[in-house]
Amino acid sequence: MYLEVERKFAHLTTYPHPLHLITTTTAKIRRGGDFINSRFEELSIPDQIAHYVAQVTGSRKTERESFGLKKMAAFGTVRESWLADGEFGIVQDVTDFGHMVGEVEVEWESEGCKDGEERMKAKMEEMDARIAAFMGRYSWAFYMGVPKGKLMAYLERVGG
Repeated sequence: MYLEVERKFAHLTTYPHPLHLITTTTAKIRRGGDFINSRFEELSIPDQIAHYVAQVTGSRKTERESFGLKKMAAFGTVRESWLADGEFGIVQDVTDFGHMVGEVEVEWESEGCKDGEERMKAKMEEMDARIAAFMGRYSWAFYMGVPKGKLMAYLERVGG
């Protein structure tokens, strides 16, 4: 299990590298923050995802059965990613319908339940402060604008 803290930006001011394709299945469980400044617990092991979905929905399905979930949107995303200063993940997503959004994120591998809620909350606050300082130091690189998530942009486009 990982903790992830991220801050969104509209897009990078430049494109320093070619695109790389990555395919993964993850569940991001919101643990605080808002749309621009988010805090998540991220699950990437299918059995953990299935267990969490079962807790929320009561549906006990496997990854092969899409965890019992129904598709509400389908679009492609190409993600560019960089590592800055040895710890800050910078990602920029471009969808097949032309929307662009980015994030600066820091991840930390948690000890799970052993860490306790208060320790996890304090760790996320510390991670967020580091991201804020990083984005301030390199503010010239990020066009803040008003970032909009991929799903929201898609639903607005198709009238959903």
